[in-house]
Amino acid sequence: MSPRLKVVLMVDDEPDHVELVRRAFRAKMPETDFFAVPSFSEAVNLLRSGTLPQVILADWRLPDGEGVGLLDLKAPCPVILFTAFGSERLAVEAMKRGATDYVVKSESALSDMPHIAERALDQWKTMQQKESVEQALRESEERFVLAANGSNDVVWDWDIASDFLFLSPRWIAMFGQEGVPQPRTMEEWFKLVHPQDVRRLRASLLSHLRGESPHFEHEHRIRSPRGDYRWTLTRGLAVRRAGGPPYRMAGSLTEITLRKNMEEQMIFNAFHDALTGLYNRAIFLERLEHRTKVWQSQRDHPFALLLLDVDRFKFINDSFGHAAGDTFLQLMAGRMSKRLRLTDTIARFGGDDFAILLDPVTGMEDALMFASDIRRDLCEPLFLAAQTVYPSVTIGVALSREHDSRAQDLVQSADSALHEAKSKGSLRIAASQDTASSTTRGRLKLEHDIRRAIACREFAIAYQPVACLPGGEIKHWECLLRWRRSDGEWAPASEFIPLAEDVGLVAELDHLALTLAAEQQRRWRRSLGMDVKLSVNLSAAFLSRPSLLDSLQQTLDLAGSPEQWLSIEITERSLIGCLSLFEHAVPKLSELNIGVWLDDFGAGYSSLNYLASLPVQMLKIDSSFTSRMLESPRSQAVVKAILSMAGSLDIPVVAEGVETRRQAEKLAELGCPFGQGYHLYPPVFAENVESVLRHGPSVR
Repeated sequence: MSPRLKVVLMVDDEPDHVELVRRAFRAKMPETDFFAVPSFSEAVNLLRSGTLPQVILADWRLPDGEGVGLLDLKAPCPVILFTAFGSERLAVEAMKRGATDYVVKSESALSDMPHIAERALDQWKTMQQKESVEQALRESEERFVLAANGSNDVVWDWDIASDFLFLSPRWIAMFGQEGVPQPRTMEEWFKLVHPQDVRRLRASLLSHLRGESPHFEHEHRIRSPRGDYRWTLTRGLAVRRAGGPPYRMAGSLTEITLRKNMEEQMIFNAFHDALTGLYNRAIFLERLEHRTKVWQSQRDHPFALLLLDVDRFKFINDSFGHAAGDTFLQLMAGRMSKRLRLTDTIARFGGDDFAILLDPVTGMEDALMFASDIRRDLCEPLFLAAQTVYPSVTIGVALSREHDSRAQDLVQSADSALHEAKSKGSLRIAASQDTASSTTRGRLKLEHDIRRAIACREFAIAYQPVACLPGGEIKHWECLLRWRRSDGEWAPASEFIPLAEDVGLVAELDHLALTLAAEQQRRWRRSLGMDVKLSVNLSAAFLSRPSLLDSLQQTLDLAGSPEQWLSIEITERSLIGCLSLFEHAVPKLSELNIGVWLDDFGAGYSSLNYLASLPVQMLKIDSSFTSRMLESPRSQAVVKAILSMAGSLDIPVVAEGVETRRQAEKLAELGCPFGQGYHLYPPVFAENVESVLRHGPSVR
């Protein structure tokens, strides 16, 4: 490992996580100085004291703030943010605010933090060089805009040597008062700046004067004559003599109070209940849906859903009035929030209903114990409208289960438990009854059938083309494993792959898919005298095998072709936990003429550094974005962003799930070169592929 990573700062209040990363650096980068602090304020003080690490690793949620706030300090180093759970919104926000990387916490990710940190440093240095060039162009454009709109802004000019500050008359209209002298020095200006903003303002200004930033730009609050504060955006540029220090600085000041207030309120309203300040139903269900999908795909650790109903709330409303009822709900929400951990989520579902996502739990007993504790807290008497009120709540508890494929399934289970608790009167907490015995028997039979099918090779490959947009010319074929069931019907991978992953059979299916693809390639070479470009999906279990390269070499030998015909498709989720193992095989893949495709891109929450660290030859946009692209501006924006990023990295892109003509046309309009889906071509078996190769595809 390269010793050039000298100093690393980690900001995390989880000692176990800090120790895990510390050990990883000690083992992989023993020469690196590793510092750790548990809070946002300590990190800020450390950075302001002059300690400048080369990389900052920060947890998003800290006891006294958010790790993303470290980006506001403009520290001259990359910042990697990580959280205990993935969120597309947090990932986008982190990247927009200047984070170099965003990683979902896991034991493997924390253990691999030295690799992630070193790649982030390389990426950050490259971006700094690129931004310095782009910044010069932006500065020229900004100066033109400021000059054109100067009458609406405060224009300022600072003689650094004499510390004389000139402010245009617009200052009086915006922040001043007739008869009150306006600031004439920079220090007098600073005295009007909000105490929480003045340090960052000084640091940003000093950074520009030292030549550490190409131009000065800072958002801060300034006190008005009435004593309130208004948000401003201040821009400026220092003038320097050749090789000397700056002697003059000029710029403009724009009031942005309305914009800042609207942004903060819009963000809050979008995700929170107006009365209690808790998350609203929509954002809670979104988080629950994501957590359910992670559970279905990874089976990491159980979680529980609690639905809470306040008993006799109508009586409180009718007796004390709606204002008192609102106050009552706010007090109850406050009591609930005090019981939660940082990893839990609470929301007001509406009316007197609340929901809590406990994540993680050890099992149903753990969830029921929490429910009992929080119910005891909520049933403590409280003072309302000059009266002592004795609250009561009923709680339904549901635990994550194998057959709950949607968040709504879990909500229905918890709701059924809630109604059961209400019906029993004295028992105010009830757990959902898991009728999984029949499901378990069905899974055991399916596992037996899969094992027998592998031994008897009751599988075949369906080939789905990757086609040009527009035009439809076939460039590649993806290998999709199909299983002929006992009833003679072909089962898609979604019916047997999840269970195969659970019971450790998926690597055997991957090996079988490679073998079937190689055998068919050899037959096509003999009958057609040509190679067919194929890609095979590989799981994390297969990628983690020590015999990975041997298996791939056997596949190539079986096909008997020296040309590059094989690519492997890997999802972001597959790389989590096995990247360090897979990276050792990467150099050999190029020697073997095997391409690497990154599948389902955008659906996971892993590190974006995969694009920089792996020789990705094709990027496949997850079908969820394609399907929602025409109706959802946000999904379309994600597609555009992926295309732009891939274009800058010179990586071709395939959009999966192209099911309609309008989708294909829109993708072509956005500049997506390739597409895959039923609108273009459905999956077909080998005999149909050979017909297409001989006679050409039908035009769509």
